[in-house]
Amino acid sequence: MANTCSDLRVALVLQHCTIDSSLPDTSQSEVVGRRERIEHPYYTFAKKHMVFTQIVLRTFTAKDWIENFHVSKETFTYICDSLKPFIKQQDTKFRKAICTEHRVAITLWCLATCAIVTTLMSQYITFPKGDDLKEVITGFRQKWGFVQCAGAIDSTHIPVRAPAMSHTDYYNRKGWYSIIVQGVVDHNYLFRNVYCGWPGSVHDARVLANSALYRKATSGELLQGNTLTVLSQEIPVFLVGDSAYPLSTWLMKPFPHNTALSTAQRNFNYRLSRARIVSENAFGRLKARWRRLQKQNDMAINNIPNVIIACCILHNVCEIH
Repeated sequence: MANTCSDLRVALVLQHCTIDSSLPDTSQSEVVGRRERIEHPYYTFAKKHMVFTQIVLRTFTAKDWIENFHVSKETFTYICDSLKPFIKQQDTKFRKAICTEHRVAITLWCLATCAIVTTLMSQYITFPKGDDLKEVITGFRQKWGFVQCAGAIDSTHIPVRAPAMSHTDYYNRKGWYSIIVQGVVDHNYLFRNVYCGWPGSVHDARVLANSALYRKATSGELLQGNTLTVLSQEIPVFLVGDSAYPLSTWLMKPFPHNTALSTAQRNFNYRLSRARIVSENAFGRLKARWRRLQKQNDMAINNIPNVIIACCILHNVCEIH
């Protein structure tokens, strides 16, 4: 295995690569005399409570309440009555306030379900294959000058509150408590695979070795693209990662910097670094969009992975649309 990986990397070193390349205006204006009156859409659009009032409150069965809110309707009513003196809002001349029942229902639904993950995960986070894989490979070649690359893999840390059990496992090398998020990113900064939940003290290579991505890649199920012949050496499709990851036929890493490198080897490291940097940029964009990921998360450890995956899905939605 080691000799095969070294041959692949040497062939890639010698390969000559070239780089081929607000709100919509929905407001309405009305001229009154000499003055122009602007009706802002925020105040003119009617609030739609029909789903909640006409469907949830009137038609939901006892089973529907448990499945969607994880409480019975009687318990929901009790919570609303208890909180109403504290969260009830006043109507204004611009709009009617959201009723207490609706506010409580939104909160319970967000806490009780993972709708973003269960609904949008399969649509917005999928590992490339077929024509999609060919497009990703072409994108890396044209944008970053690296051939046969199907994605860049990297990990990041998300701050968490130290759990009561095994809290030392979550203390990372940077000096704070966290869980690890592993992601594979394509040339357009989209997450194609996300795996999270391991304590912050765990090494990136161990996280990878315990992921479904690793099992599929080692069995040959994941990267099934056309090979590229370079100096009589067949180069398969692969991922790129930093020095923390193990070298494999499906995972390329840079030559170690603690040894004397040739010009060709330094050029290979430079090209690989250019391709790999998309993963770090994607994590940077993710945390910049969803600032909650930069702060200590006080949720239960078991619930945090769903929040992180939901943020990754929404990141892809924003990048695409």
